[in-house]
Amino acid sequence: MADKELFDQYEHALRTIATLAHDKTSDLVSRIDYDVMTPEQCAAALLAEYPEIVRTYGIAAADIAREYYQQERELAMLEDEYGSYDALPANPGAYEWAVEDVRKSAAAGVDMLPGEALRRIYQRADRTIAENARRDPAHPMWAIIPHPGACGWCLMVAANGWSYSSQRAANAQRHSNCRCSVAIDFNRDHPSLEGYDPDAYYDVYDQALQALGGDDGIFAQWDALSPDEQAKYRRSGRGVYDVFKMKVVTAKMDEITGHTH
Repeated sequence: MADKELFDQYEHALRTIATLAHDKTSDLVSRIDYDVMTPEQCAAALLAEYPEIVRTYGIAAADIAREYYQQERELAMLEDEYGSYDALPANPGAYEWAVEDVRKSAAAGVDMLPGEALRRIYQRADRTIAENARRDPAHPMWAIIPHPGACGWCLMVAANGWSYSSQRAANAQRHSNCRCSVAIDFNRDHPSLEGYDPDAYYDVYDQALQALGGDDGIFAQWDALSPDEQAKYRRSGRGVYDVFKMKVVTAKMDEITGHTH
């Protein structure tokens, strides 16, 4: 079983760093005068500071994740079986990430940029955990643990349990403003963490699915949409119906849990 006290310390430290990045980005956004500046000037002003915010706090998050990984491994006492291992922080993220965040924010609304900053910080921690889990001969299991009051999407992700095996898998699950944290357990046969119950999260998913009439009921909703409305759910690497289904099921999960965005 993963150490609950150690995970709680890690989660608290990571949340603190991510919140600082979020607030720093909020301050940056508040200083942009959109009524006077052109879109190009706004983007240039954001890019003058935003990449450094993500880099600085991302480095801190990676080091927090590295320390968590190292301490969890030491508690598992694996040296006789796998030898010693020194965890490393993930390298700073690419500048292109920051450019993409600014581009998306410019198109959808700059108020979303602080949420993107927060997501990038958590992704740096995810990347640190994933890269060490891959390099380490002990290869721990890891899971995405939802924060209190998490949305339906995050509960659906958490229902997958200890099944993630790569940084890409975790990053694909994170949405803007996501504050869920990755936990690791070196007991590969029976990984667990006190308070983390993927079966309970799946029960919420199943309850939502049944409330919508199951797959038949959801497909009836899908079939009633016009081709133009269906096209709005097109995403890279995912079927349009699957995207629609996830949207309506997680929205119903929000209703069931009382979550509000």
